[in-house]
Amino acid sequence: MKWILPLLMLLIIIPGLHYTGFITLFESDSPEGNNRTPISPPRLQVQTLQGKDFALQQLKGKIILLNFWASWCRPCYEEFPELITAVHWGRGEIHLVAVSVDSSKQDIENFLKQLGEKPMYNHSHIHIVWDPEYKIGKQFHVLKFPETFVLDRNSDIVKKYTGLFLLEKAKPFLIKFLSVEEPR
Repeated sequence: MKWILPLLMLLIIIPGLHYTGFITLFESDSPEGNNRTPISPPRLQVQTLQGKDFALQQLKGKIILLNFWASWCRPCYEEFPELITAVHWGRGEIHLVAVSVDSSKQDIENFLKQLGEKPMYNHSHIHIVWDPEYKIGKQFHVLKFPETFVLDRNSDIVKKYTGLFLLEKAKPFLIKFLSVEEPR
């Protein structure tokens, strides 16, 4: 009888940690565990946070990290610097399209200020998109945050990371798509 309560607690806590992205339970969530055929993503034509028209098709020929996040999501806050690092690590071949589902622009701006990433607004490889009605998230079947899709140079989805995107874990997968063998 003493072991029932701890077992029940584990059965509740472990799925919760997986759902929030703090742990990975399935091999398919790891870079090595995805051998699926590339999938063409839905068309994405939106405005960036700065009001500029943007479409994924503009980035054809580039590697895209399409990230879905929210300011209230603690794992999103932890992973955002990893995504910025991935853009720099990719030496101009990787673009970040960060789609926020926040209900207000002010929440997004406060989130970015907390990270100290204000200069990213002017970075040509980082595109912050606001999706307050969750239209884009629905198109990509995003169920929890954060989720990051890797799109290859043909703009096909070749990988999906559910939970925290960690560059060190993703490097072996991303290197396959870079023209240089091992960026620093």
